[in-house]
Amino acid sequence: MAGNRRWRNFLEKFHVYGGLFSVGFLIVFSISAFYHQHHPKFPRPGDKTSSWEASLTIPEITDNHEFKLAVRDSLGLFGHVP
Repeated sequence: MAGNRRWRNFLEKFHVYGGLFSVGFLIVFSISAFYHQHHPKFPRPGDKTSSWEASLTIPEITDNHEFKLAVRDSLGLFGHVP
């Protein structure tokens, strides 16, 4: 009986502390995976934000696809039009 109680006490502690270790490991793993996949660039103090504007004139077009192509071409962009 005494050996059974020790074994159960060990398993309970192992379960609790093993779970805490696993959660800590998963949090660190998740944060490092996020940085690896997304390459976030957080603003630093003193960094200036930049924005741009462009005016465009497009003819009256009724077809949505042609409209998207005209906007893309007038802005000087390239790539696939959704």
